[in-house]
Amino acid sequence: MEFTRMWRLLLRTVVPIGVHRVARDLRQLPATSRPEYLRWWLASRMGGAASMPHVTAVRTVVFVCYGNIMRSPMAAALLARRLEQTGLAQTIRVLSAGLHMRPGRYPPPLALEAAAAFGVSLAGHQSLTLTTKVVESADVLFVMDFLNAAELSARWPEARSKVRLLGPLGANGHTQIVDPYGTDLATTIACYRQIAEATEVLALRLGYRPRPPTAK
Repeated sequence: MEFTRMWRLLLRTVVPIGVHRVARDLRQLPATSRPEYLRWWLASRMGGAASMPHVTAVRTVVFVCYGNIMRSPMAAALLARRLEQTGLAQTIRVLSAGLHMRPGRYPPPLALEAAAAFGVSLAGHQSLTLTTKVVESADVLFVMDFLNAAELSARWPEARSKVRLLGPLGANGHTQIVDPYGTDLATTIACYRQIAEATEVLALRLGYRPRPPTAK
């Protein structure tokens, strides 16, 4: 037992923390999704995962996360709000869905409170599952982390070219937007700040233009 404890401590010291996270994530995935995870992880190490998606002439944007109760509905709400302000909501459809979810779940109280800090209400949201129909209708599928990207790409390999990480669009260039489920309010707000930064850039790419300040 002592040897095992010391060995684990040595590994934590010698092996970069990122590799431990990769190993943990791989254990969560089915075998069919693991090669996709490694492909996304390697692309991020080489700078490929941070490239801007080609979003010209987009008609349907779909945000995807694990359960569709925290990250993806927030992203959809923020982007939809910006598109409505510019009149683009009539031509661009914004959806969100989850890879692992029970239909009809509501966002947890922390998500509602954190969203309110950004002027967004998630009170009426109910979780939806990602389906083949939704995948096929999407022009671009924004995922939150490598786990999402791996599972989506493995289930729908024909849609790989439409899958993008949302995080790199933000000002800080975070590769992944980590799931805040089960954490605290501060962590959830930090997560939503990442999403807000990224969706703001995406809105600009889709044609949103901020209104000039009103003269006093």
